[in-house]
Amino acid sequence: MGRIPRKKVTFHRRKQSLMKKASELSTLCGIDACAIISNSYEDQHEVWPSNEEIQPILSRFRNLSEMEKGKNKVDDVRFVQLRIDKAKNQLQKLCKAVREQEIIDRCHV
Repeated sequence: MGRIPRKKVTFHRRKQSLMKKASELSTLCGIDACAIISNSYEDQHEVWPSNEEIQPILSRFRNLSEMEKGKNKVDDVRFVQLRIDKAKNQLQKLCKAVREQEIIDRCHV
């Protein structure tokens, strides 16, 4: 029997990890989640949890309006902008804390 390519082994291991994470996310957060994994090693895609359990989730998603589907969607530019805004906010808080500490230090001299 031939050797299994390293990429295929890595894919299989990561696929199992992804499915486990999807299961944990669903259980811990009490949400409906599914995973559909397609790959070049096998003819059919794999699904988690099962085809029967995925159908209602996919149906609900398909029935959402385009606005509802995209309301939490973040593209690359928006993601970076959100990170910049968060960093600016943290910087402002730190600057304020430093100023307050400087005032306290000067009063105790």
